[in-house]
Amino acid sequence: MAAHTNPLIAGVATVHLPAGTVQSWADEWYLVKSDSGSNGGNLNIFFSSAGYFGGAGSNFGTAANYQLLYRASTGATNYTVLTATPSVSGAYVSFAVSAANISNGYYTLGTTNTTTSPLPIELTSFDAKCNSNNVAINWTTASEINNDYFNIERSRDAINFADIAKIAGAGNSSSIRRYSYIDSNPFNGIGYYRLKQTDFNGQSQSFDWVSTNCNKESAFVFNAYCNQSNGLVIDLQSQNEDSYTAILYDNNGRIIVKNNYSVSIGNNNYLMDISTISSGIYYLTIGNGQNNFSRKISIQK
Repeated sequence: MAAHTNPLIAGVATVHLPAGTVQSWADEWYLVKSDSGSNGGNLNIFFSSAGYFGGAGSNFGTAANYQLLYRASTGATNYTVLTATPSVSGAYVSFAVSAANISNGYYTLGTTNTTTSPLPIELTSFDAKCNSNNVAINWTTASEINNDYFNIERSRDAINFADIAKIAGAGNSSSIRRYSYIDSNPFNGIGYYRLKQTDFNGQSQSFDWVSTNCNKESAFVFNAYCNQSNGLVIDLQSQNEDSYTAILYDNNGRIIVKNNYSVSIGNNNYLMDISTISSGIYYLTIGNGQNNFSRKISIQK
């Protein structure tokens, strides 16, 4: 059983490290060994950059340079390197370790080479706000390792993104860095912005998108929610009579449901059949070809 000791700690650390270890995550996790009477078997302990940074996650580097670090108590106590076999799969680095080598204490991830096996960038904030005819985009990092540059990407539907700007990164940094960019030609209505980060070695990661609305007189607004009869309720308020298409996409951009609706002026209510759809995160896009707006939908059954 493991628990986080302090979710507010951010970035990487270079203190209390054993010889050969050049950096660790500043976060650490306290692990309790409940079956102290038996040391049989093996454990797999893994760290996820996707969960840690709240985004899509970054690919880890060479597995052999990552270490499973342990210390019995905090304060000035130095870590030791546990005997464990590391492996890397995308946004995860895992360690196969004998249960006999596990004790109650604090565990974290270390690296012996930040060039080939970095501890990925930590993005602490990212937002976009409309101001008159401009969108102000701001983001903050708590740490950066081999960070070459950022791309700002923009989309009408939160699915298909295109680059609009490239901003140089700080390379290596363990202090707070603040960045900003002004989009002087935003979409009319709702627009979606996403941040993509690329290392010097070409590896990249994309973070969750944010939305903004630069048109107070939007042609329509809509809301969507699940009811108890396997239906997705769509409430749409329109200023015009028109024909709209509602498309439900999965997380890979595949079309799951597509319906056409005739919309009247005022309030409109529709029910999309999702009885055959599994629980998960989806994206609902509604539009008439000129105005297309999207929402992230969580379907739970």
